[in-house]
Amino acid sequence: MLKKEMDMIERINKLLTALVEGDLSSRRIPKDLGEFEETFSLLAQANNSLKGMAQQANQIATGNYTADISPRSDKDELGIAMQKMTATLRKVGNVAEAVADGNYDLQVAIKGEQDLLAKSVNRMITTIGKTITENKKQDWLKTGQNELNDKMRGDQDETILARNIITHLAKYLGAQIGALYVTEAEGDDLKLVGSYAFSKRKNLNERIKIGEGLVGQAAYEKELISVTNIPEDYSRIGSAIGDAIPRNVVVSPFMMDDQLSGVIEFGAFKEFSDAEMELLNTTMENIAVNFTTAKANAKMKFLLEETQLQTEELESQQEELRQSNEALEAQTEELRHANEDLETQKIEIERKNTEVEEKVEELAISSKYKSEFLANMSHELRTPLNSLLLLSGSLAKNKEGNLNEEQVKSAAIIQSGGNDLLNLINEILDLSKIEAGMMDVEFKAIRLQEVADKLERDFKHMCKDKGLELKIQLAPNLPDTVSTDQNRLGQILKNLMSNAIKFTKEGSITVDFSQPADDVNLFRSGLAPENAFAIAVMDTGIGIPEEKKKVIFEAFQQAEGGTAREYGGTGLGLSIS
Repeated sequence: MLKKEMDMIERINKLLTALVEGDLSSRRIPKDLGEFEETFSLLAQANNSLKGMAQQANQIATGNYTADISPRSDKDELGIAMQKMTATLRKVGNVAEAVADGNYDLQVAIKGEQDLLAKSVNRMITTIGKTITENKKQDWLKTGQNELNDKMRGDQDETILARNIITHLAKYLGAQIGALYVTEAEGDDLKLVGSYAFSKRKNLNERIKIGEGLVGQAAYEKELISVTNIPEDYSRIGSAIGDAIPRNVVVSPFMMDDQLSGVIEFGAFKEFSDAEMELLNTTMENIAVNFTTAKANAKMKFLLEETQLQTEELESQQEELRQSNEALEAQTEELRHANEDLETQKIEIERKNTEVEEKVEELAISSKYKSEFLANMSHELRTPLNSLLLLSGSLAKNKEGNLNEEQVKSAAIIQSGGNDLLNLINEILDLSKIEAGMMDVEFKAIRLQEVADKLERDFKHMCKDKGLELKIQLAPNLPDTVSTDQNRLGQILKNLMSNAIKFTKEGSITVDFSQPADDVNLFRSGLAPENAFAIAVMDTGIGIPEEKKKVIFEAFQQAEGGTAREYGGTGLGLSIS
């Protein structure tokens, strides 16, 4: 009996040793265990439990976390630990599957400071998420840039290019309105050349000055501007059923070699993301290059058309020149013969010119002598005439009363005739001075009102005697004083007024002081209409025949003798004037 017990104990020791060493292979349980049956049963259960856990561990090792491990009791630390480990690995697996499906928002719960697996998985998820997000962003940016490049490809003018750019970017960025401005060739203005669902701002037109508003400010600073607090009068996003103010407006200048080419503006109900702002920044230079190219192409096209027109004109001119040369060659031959004739005529003309020059010198000397003679003769005639006027004036006054009425009347007639003769002598003297170029003009300031008043004093009684109405008018826009020769002006006005009274039997005489109209030709006088004044003497008399006007107003010309005989006078006054 003792030997059997020893054998059982030895078997139990071997079974325990195998369990300790991890040998979980199936073993035959002997029969007739007696009091050792319970021990062997417990050892068999422990072996089977460990074997099941070993199988589960093998499945976990192969990546299978679906199998559940049920602890044998609340005290089964190994079973509980295996159960927790399986659950943790299963959660890690679920998170990994979610990451594989593109969900990078999940995280594995970290059990403690030593939970390296959870930390590593979470770090891996974060890194993969950032990488995927960055890759998507770069793909989005490259797609937007490539599609924009496709829209800008080809020979496009400014308007088409602007429309393609603003439409593509507005749709790609999710903007509801957009506008594109370009710089003018000269000046500080930005011109609207393309828009997307855009209506003009309040009180603004299609041109914006640099520094004016958001667009002008972005152009001035040459930097992107993003605004979220939009004023009420800003451009609104409209549709068929209403409109609203955008939530975010972004304005970006586009430049080439630091030179401003234009400004692009977008508005949206959302706030523009960093990626969308980056797309704007990365495409601005390319947009500037394309607009510069478009402008250069337009200029080149214009120059090419100009060159073609000039080429056609040159070809036409060359043909005309060829024909002209042929004609000139024929004319040259004719001219050669003509020159020979002209040489002969030239000799004859030179001979005649010599004769004319001699006659001109003779006439000049004769004219000089004539002028001097007239001046001297006028002076000599005036001396006895003054004595005659003094004597006749004294007789006409009849202070001593020794003359009868008939004698007094005769003396008055003698005095009147003497005065007429004196006036005639003075007129002859003036004519000789004018002809000799000796007439002096003295300028000084005179008041126009005084000139008008003197005219009224001198001629009021003469008009009244003839039953004529005298009207003198001064325009309100005339200056108080003007610069002129008062004596010469008085002489001219006296002559014009005398003629007006002389040739007017009934009606009125009007003297009008005014400023000449802008279209009046003052070329010969060298005066400017705005710095001159005009005096017009108008009457209701016989007037001057149209065919006589040019003759009468030429120097030293007189009207026909019949007029002078009918109305009196020598006709020299107007010539002197």
